[in-house]
Amino acid sequence: MTVTWKQLAYTEDTVQKTLFDAYSILAADTDSTPAAIALAASQLIGRKSTGGIVALSKADILTIINVTEGATANTKATGAEIDTGTDDVKFATAKALKDAHNVPSVVPGDSGNFMVSDGTDWTSAAPGAPTAHALSAHTAATADLSLAGYQIDDQVIQTVADEAAVTGYATPVVGKILFSTADLAAYICTVAA
Repeated sequence: MTVTWKQLAYTEDTVQKTLFDAYSILAADTDSTPAAIALAASQLIGRKSTGGIVALSKADILTIINVTEGATANTKATGAEIDTGTDDVKFATAKALKDAHNVPSVVPGDSGNFMVSDGTDWTSAAPGAPTAHALSAHTAATADLSLAGYQIDDQVIQTVADEAAVTGYATPVVGKILFSTADLAAYICTVAA
């Protein structure tokens, strides 16, 4: 089995946010030499047919995507066309979406309700009451666990004695983090094949 561990960088090894002014992003036209590029209002970042990464003007963007000024297809789709997916050029209006059966549309019910299909139309239904339980009562997870943006309080990353223990770790998985207490460094597995 091939295993690779990468040491996490400390502050002095990273690009600091203080290098950026408002409305700028990091880009690199040469290996290992990123630089901030400022964006004015109504600009996008990109690369023209020649040159490096730059802030693109509207004219630059229209040239890149090969669209003339004002070229649009102003044709509305019907609810039936949305149901069948027969046209990928027309645009959908709010009415067409409401008329389509394949796009869920229902007047909101009580807060927390979910949408239920009867095979043709959609209705608002209340969810069943959840049962309280401890995570420790579950078997090991078989899929990713989403915390929906919430933090884990009082978490400790798995510790090992030293770098040799990191290298010899028995069950490496890409994304696994180990903390070596001997050299006070964090390591993350980037290859485990």
